[in-house]
Amino acid sequence: MSKEYYADLEVQCPFYLKGGNNFIQCEGIEGCSSVKLLFNDSKGCPLTEDRQDYSEHFCKWRYEDCEVYKSIQKKYGGS
Repeated sequence: MSKEYYADLEVQCPFYLKGGNNFIQCEGIEGCSSVKLLFNDSKGCPLTEDRQDYSEHFCKWRYEDCEVYKSIQKKYGGS
């Protein structure tokens, strides 16, 4: 797990790869793929606060509730 983005220093999710001010990148659901969650408005402007809220809620404390986490768990035979 890379901690390139200062806001992600407390990330606990084992599938987190890296993040930026408008994205979170996680391990993918197949093979060596990855999933990138982009937080932009309809004009492509970064939604930094939305990204921060998602990370705070799912990546740091409640990653078992994240739909991305649940999908990746299936790759490893989890429910």
